[in-house]
Amino acid sequence: MNTTRTFLMGISALLLVNALDGAKEVYFGIILQKLDSTVVAFILFAIAWPICFLLHVTNLKSRNGKLQSIKNRKQFHLLLLTLNFSSAALWIAFTFSLKWFEPAIVSALIGGIGIIATLTLIKFIRPSTTLIRADYIATIIIAIASIYLAWISINGHTALEEELDSLQARESYFVMIICGIAMALVSITSKRLADHGVSSLFICAHRFYILLVITGAYSLYNQIELAKALEYIIPLFWLSIFGVILPFYLLQEGIKRCEPVTTQAVLAAAPLFTVAFQSFDSRLEFSEFSLAGVVIICLAAAHNSHSHLKQIKNEETKYQIRGNR
Repeated sequence: MNTTRTFLMGISALLLVNALDGAKEVYFGIILQKLDSTVVAFILFAIAWPICFLLHVTNLKSRNGKLQSIKNRKQFHLLLLTLNFSSAALWIAFTFSLKWFEPAIVSALIGGIGIIATLTLIKFIRPSTTLIRADYIATIIIAIASIYLAWISINGHTALEEELDSLQARESYFVMIICGIAMALVSITSKRLADHGVSSLFICAHRFYILLVITGAYSLYNQIELAKALEYIIPLFWLSIFGVILPFYLLQEGIKRCEPVTTQAVLAAAPLFTVAFQSFDSRLEFSEFSLAGVVIICLAAAHNSHSHLKQIKNEETKYQIRGNR
């Protein structure tokens, strides 16, 4: 049974992920105006994966874990394969979206689509999950706010000075839908793998193989873009450390301690942090329309987290009463 302390530790980890992601998305958006998004994804994970793998193999607890006690190895390997494909789709789609859209709106739309996809998929992939009324309320509110953010993007009411043409907008929306669904699959499959007893470092070390193959093949084919991106190797290195490795580790810790719907609800609040960092991007102006959509999503996420915390406290109280009888 989840305890209040465990739940709060998970929420704290996810909020730190939001803060780091907010800074990363704005800085990432600036860099991607000059570089190919898929090539940048390759360089980031060519740096991040060896570090994650070394941390995993040098950590005795992470390396051994509970792999020997896993009974259904076929299911375990299928989950790991799903995690690899969804991680590849998530990051390739995410970097593409940041190239064209306001970072806060990218974050909000992907988070909104992510929680809707999570609520849709969770019962099929992880049947043991218990959903409460707050999950459905948060999903409906976030869906409405996501439609609103899409509308203001089409009508030029975002923080971007330059408006997108209709083709760019349609492509970006389609890619963000893929990204949101992939985010949901990452959250659910990571939780299932954590249920098997594997560590956060194990998951971080084994989730990027397909991403590296796809982006690596693309980068080798586009060597001019690769050479251009390598000129930014120092900032990309630090972006990999503080924008990929650290948030991933914190994310896995949060996923391990919270239910997938709660995880997506908290991550849906990430745009609020992104808005705060957008003042450092000269491409962007303040938009009250964007802020309104972001605040609505954040309030829905906060209500969902509070409802789950209240439920856990009620379960703890009932458990204590039974124990005293």
